[in-house]
Amino acid sequence: QTNGANTLEITGALSIPDSLFLRSGYSANATVLLSSAPGVLAVPESILEWGADSTYVYVLTDSVKSEYRRVPVTTGTSDGINIQITSGVSEGMKLRGALVNQPK
Repeated sequence: QTNGANTLEITGALSIPDSLFLRSGYSANATVLLSSAPGVLAVPESILEWGADSTYVYVLTDSVKSEYRRVPVTTGTSDGINIQITSGVSEGMKLRGALVNQPK
């Protein structure tokens, strides 16, 4: 970390038009996209509960009594904030902790 920011060194190649001038010693910010999963069911990672070899969410079973049932789920791609749910719950279910995010 440098000044509170995560830093890492990379090696890359650039194609720079002749009309631009690039000086050495400057820094740059970049976003690296490792995977993408548009239109999937995703929930905030903060609502997940991790057990020995399983992952769970709590599904609302009785809204009057505010009762929830622990349900095992299978997860997929994560961006560190939201995580894909591939099985175990479906869109429209009420989960403890947050609403299920709508596909974008």
